[in-house]
Amino acid sequence: MKKILSFLTVFLLLLLCGCRITDGGMSSRTYIEYSSSAIYVDENGSELDDETVSQIELQINQEFDDQATVSETISANASSNDNTNSSEASSQTGVISDAVADEVQEIVEADVNTAGEKPLYYTYLTASQQRIYRFMKTAAEQMTTGYFSVGATISGEDRFSDIAIAYRALSSDNPQIFWLPEVYMMSADGSAMAFSDEKEGVDYTMTPQEKKMAEQQIFTTVNNLVAQANTLDSRYEKELFFHDWLCRNVTYDFDGTDNVYTVYGALINGVAVCEGYSRAMQLLCDSVGIPCTVIYGRSNDIAHMWNIINPGDGWYQLDVTWDDDEKNELLRHTYVNLNDEQIAVDHIIFDAVSVGKSYVGNDDFNLCLYACNKDKYNYFLKNDLIFTNDVAAAAKIVKRANDEGNTSVEVFYIGDTMDYKAFLNRVNRELYESGSSIWLKTYSCLGNSIVIWW
Repeated sequence: MKKILSFLTVFLLLLLCGCRITDGGMSSRTYIEYSSSAIYVDENGSELDDETVSQIELQINQEFDDQATVSETISANASSNDNTNSSEASSQTGVISDAVADEVQEIVEADVNTAGEKPLYYTYLTASQQRIYRFMKTAAEQMTTGYFSVGATISGEDRFSDIAIAYRALSSDNPQIFWLPEVYMMSADGSAMAFSDEKEGVDYTMTPQEKKMAEQQIFTTVNNLVAQANTLDSRYEKELFFHDWLCRNVTYDFDGTDNVYTVYGALINGVAVCEGYSRAMQLLCDSVGIPCTVIYGRSNDIAHMWNIINPGDGWYQLDVTWDDDEKNELLRHTYVNLNDEQIAVDHIIFDAVSVGKSYVGNDDFNLCLYACNKDKYNYFLKNDLIFTNDVAAAAKIVKRANDEGNTSVEVFYIGDTMDYKAFLNRVNRELYESGSSIWLKTYSCLGNSIVIWW
């Protein structure tokens, strides 16, 4: 097959975008969200649009169907930084011939443990995508530099899309692999790729020595938190402990490094954006056997990441990032275990991967969607903190909080009006008429929750 491109480079660019949360006009907050944008360029550094990439894929597949030769393939040994020589070989199916295979040094496919309750997007991949995932996992864990084989290209496969999907699954399933770079590169036929290539100015976010030290720091921190969590009885209590610890100990900010997107940024540096919060929560839950993974979406047209978690009876939506209300110096529980309808008030969940559709690294998609339709472990239901249209019942919740020595209370409103001010005025009237000295002074709303002060 004639050479179309010697390689394509995918830059997972830093997406510095602001996501604003409002609290009824009283305050606002800007968020910097996750990095998952991609640009395809040719070997000269010129950007390729999606149509051009698609045309290349079609041309490659057509030439495979025409029984042309396999295009140039570059690979690297996991234990060596030297690229192998590019080669061409004849193949009717597009599979690299034995002669070429002898020259291409493949790394060993990683084992993926699918036993137990830990949710893995890996299990939702096609066989081809799973194989790519396994190769990438080995390369990432060994910090392989240069090109490595992800399996021979087969006629009719959309390998560019397979790699994009497999990469998304790999990064989503493995918060403990926190040193992946923002760049990966692919050979023209999609049979080889590289996370790092010194000649192209691409590298992991840490050196092997720095990674080793960081892993030890994370290990120590996680073990300390797990020891505390394991004194609690239920999944729900452990989930709440991790949620509250992250809200208290992590500052939402962008410090100019890739660490803010990782567990290292959240757990060690104490600085992260939504991706760092979500991956840290995932790792902590993994460590105590709570099924938890990450999900991709938007809020106010800005990319966002949060968690899906199973505290005992099914799946719930969990957004630790947005519960870290640093402006009001509050630890909120607005997004602790919501159902799909409740999270939809201010979150948009990306669609799951569709069979037959091609994807690139910056596309908006989830690997699959978990139905969240439970309510038993919703924070507000478990703690009897629900405001309905029943004003007298709402006043009783305020009185109870006051009797417990509090001067504020966090509640979840499920009434038929979103005019919180008018509703709270009615609660104030009820408190006054019942002889209470409590007077609600101000409030801060987020999603369907309200924090009320008196």
